[in-house]
Amino acid sequence: MKIIVIANQKGGIGKTTTATALASILSSNGYKTLLIDADAQGNSTDTYMGKIENEATLYDVILDDDRVQIHEAIQPTCNGDIIASDPLLRK
Repeated sequence: MKIIVIANQKGGIGKTTTATALASILSSNGYKTLLIDADAQGNSTDTYMGKIENEATLYDVILDDDRVQIHEAIQPTCNGDIIASDPLLRK
């Protein structure tokens, strides 16, 4: 298993664009992918058409008092799997 991380504190440098494109390309080439959207803006979640309402999100996994297991937050999409961001991560 290989893990690819795209991270930088500075905004506006193409992290989301790079991550979603790379994960989508790898997925379309038969690789199993999991995109974890840790940005409270949730642009990767929007791009992947991930759901926030009535679904477990990254917030629920790491910050909610009734934490869920990480595997419960994985949503399959046509572009690959995603763990959706949540606006509650801004808090």
